[in-house]
Amino acid sequence: MRQQKTTWIVLGADGRHVLLGRHREPDAEDLERVSAGLRDAGQEGWLALLYGDYWGTRGVRLDVLRPLTPGAPADSSLAVAAFLDRRMQALSQLSG
Repeated sequence: MRQQKTTWIVLGADGRHVLLGRHREPDAEDLERVSAGLRDAGQEGWLALLYGDYWGTRGVRLDVLRPLTPGAPADSSLAVAAFLDRRMQALSQLSG
């Protein structure tokens, strides 16, 4: 049985995301750099785990772990919905 991919990501309020890595949990310094970058850009963001293959035909799952910026709401459901919508748009562009 193939192991499911697990990737640490930063999830933005508009569904955009940045991969942090797969091989280790981001440490405090990594997260502080990301948080500072988000604050400087005036963006909200959350630390999340992405399970599955973003470009695969099967679904993916996001577990939002915590906000990375002071202004990010505790409820990240709109960001998750935007992420899933962006993913579906990206996949539909691949299939033409």
